[in-house]
Amino acid sequence: MLRSCLFAIISGDLLIKVPYLNHSNQIWDGLNKQLLIASFMKKMELRCKLTNLREVKDVVDSVADINSPLTHQELIPYIVDGLDDDYEAFITATTYFGGNFTFDDLRIKLILYKP
Repeated sequence: MLRSCLFAIISGDLLIKVPYLNHSNQIWDGLNKQLLIASFMKKMELRCKLTNLREVKDVVDSVADINSPLTHQELIPYIVDGLDDDYEAFITATTYFGGNFTFDDLRIKLILYKP
């Protein structure tokens, strides 16, 4: 009965990973393992993005070193252009509704956005 209750509340994408388990502790352990794997993969993805952001910072710093620094407003199009397909809705909304926003506005919107 507990198994049925758990299966009723587990989302479909996770449910397909534990249907063969019969006991609640096996289900919880299986879910924990799947979520740990997903967390690890997300961490690796974010580290990769962080590396890309560091590359952008290095380029910006290099441009500043030759006495031609970019303003925050000049950086915005480069940042938006560098976003991947996961951010398509964000890019559309930012481009369409963005108007005149600051670099800090963009940073906050990116932090809050969940692709």
